[in-house]
Amino acid sequence: MPPTPSSAEATAAREWPGLRAKVLDIAAALDRLDRAGATKTRAEAQRLLRSVLDGDAPDRAERLLELLSRPYDSAWRERFAAGEKTLP
Repeated sequence: MPPTPSSAEATAAREWPGLRAKVLDIAAALDRLDRAGATKTRAEAQRLLRSVLDGDAPDRAERLLELLSRPYDSAWRERFAAGEKTLP
């Protein structure tokens, strides 16, 4: 069932102030990266933002998490020396 116009407006009104603050925070972080000369990091951040914000798919958060995650490695315990510990 699609949202009703009134519920969509209420959701937008509720979400917009926080969203606006987050967008401003991202813009400020990109400015700080520019001033620091961190062009590689800034370019990576912009690539991630573009890949997630382009399009209308409803799974943006999932796609961003996948982009930021390492592929599963069944030997992760050995690679990170995270052996099993037993409780006393």
